[in-house]
Amino acid sequence: MREGRKKARVQSGTIHVYIRGNSRHNVFYDDLERIVFLKHCQRAAETYNTIITEFAMMDNHFHMQIETENLSLFVKSLLQGYVQWYNRKNGLSDKLFKSPFNSSSKYSTELIIENKLYILQNPLAEGMCEYPSDYKWSSYKFHFGQKTPLSKYLSVDTSYTDNYFKSLGALNNAIIEKSKRTKKSSVNKNDNLDRITDAELAEYIREIILADNIFQLNKDEITMLIKRLYKETNASFRQISSLTHENYDYVRKICGRLDNIQVVTASL
Repeated sequence: MREGRKKARVQSGTIHVYIRGNSRHNVFYDDLERIVFLKHCQRAAETYNTIITEFAMMDNHFHMQIETENLSLFVKSLLQGYVQWYNRKNGLSDKLFKSPFNSSSKYSTELIIENKLYILQNPLAEGMCEYPSDYKWSSYKFHFGQKTPLSKYLSVDTSYTDNYFKSLGALNNAIIEKSKRTKKSSVNKNDNLDRITDAELAEYIREIILADNIFQLNKDEITMLIKRLYKETNASFRQISSLTHENYDYVRKICGRLDNIQVVTASL
C-alpha cells in the first residue's frame, strides 16, 4: 500500500454506522422526517442485503448497527434517497450530512453487545429521556416482542441481543448503567447540566416562528430568531447554530453583540 493512502473501509460484517448532520446542524425537525428516513433505510436494506440490528435517531445525528455485505452501497442509497426527499420538502439544495460517514466493525460478542448498549443509551446520555422506554425513535421497543409503531416502517432483528440478555429487564438495566458510565466520562466541570435539550429548543422554535418551518425564514428573520433564542433560553451557541443551520461563529458574533449592549446599558 502506498504511504499516506487511506485504509479501505470494511464493507461486510457487523458494523456500527454513525452519521452526523453537516456542521453539526439538526437533521430531523419533525416526525414525518424521521418516518421517511426509516422508510428509506428499509428500502436500502432490502436492496443491498442488509439487516438492521439496532438504531437510535437523535436530532443532529444517528447511530445504526447493521449486518451487511455492501456497507457503502447501503449507506449511499439511504442518504441519497432521503436527502433528495428532504431538500424537496424544505426547498433546500445544501448538503445535509457530514461526509464521509463513520463506521467501525465489531468482531466479538463483547464488542457487538457493548456497541448496541452504546447506541440505545444515547437518548439517556443526552438528557432526552430518563428511561429507554421513554424514547420513541430508537430500536429499544423492537426488543422482546414489544409493540412499536416504527415496525411499520423498518424491520429490526433483535434476536442476537435478546438471546444474550434473556429478559427486557436485564437489557433495560444494562442500557441505564451504560448511560451512567457515558455521562460520567463526558461531564465537564463547565457543562451546564440544566441546559435546555435540543428537542425542547426545537419545540420552542416551532412555537415562536411565523412559518411552517425554519427554512422559510429569510436572513434577517434568522438573525432575530438567534437573538431571541439567546435572550429567552439557556441554549448554547452550539445548539442555536445547530437548530438554525447558521455558522457557529456567526451565532457567537450575534450573541456577543447582545452581551456588549447589555454591558453598556447596565453601566449607564
